[in-house]
Amino acid sequence: MTRPIVEALSIGLNPRGKILKFANKATLRGSGELYFSAIDPLRTKGWKLHNEMTMRLGVVSGEVSFCFYDFEESYLETVTLDFSSNALILVPPK
Repeated sequence: MTRPIVEALSIGLNPRGKILKFANKATLRGSGELYFSAIDPLRTKGWKLHNEMTMRLGVVSGEVSFCFYDFEESYLETVTLDFSSNALILVPPK
């Protein structure tokens, strides 16, 4: 498994609240899809590790712990993000 990368997001300041730039034309080029997902409090939700595309994981509300485990290397990493983290997790394809 390719290990996840945490990337800082640019922050736009606004008197009514900050704005995080999640993606631009360069990062979305060729992806064609952008999804947002909700997770119920205190629940676990899995996702598919893609073979060809890089996943970009971010948090817009609440706090989420992302766990990455590689069975072959017995590798475990947990990354916790919330909106104030100003970060995005990039998960390269297999």
